[in-house]
Amino acid sequence: MKKNEVFKVHVPMNAELTKWLENIGIDARELGGFRIPKTSIIKACIRAVMKYDIDLSKVKTEEDLVKKIEKAIEVSKKKR
Repeated sequence: MKKNEVFKVHVPMNAELTKWLENIGIDARELGGFRIPKTSIIKACIRAVMKYDIDLSKVKTEEDLVKKIEKAIEVSKKKR
């Protein structure tokens, strides 16, 4: 795999998540920046989460993963 190689990934999501992505993009423009594409927001979120040491033990559902990510963020805040 080349470093700059790009892969398309289909990510189905519910209306709530889609609306949040749209609103973030629009909010950025309204606050003096540019409208941010949904793909850029998703990639930025992934890169941000990659910085955390996430305990993946016993993760069986998406909700389990959300809780583990939230816990990793909290642990990181306490270390500061």
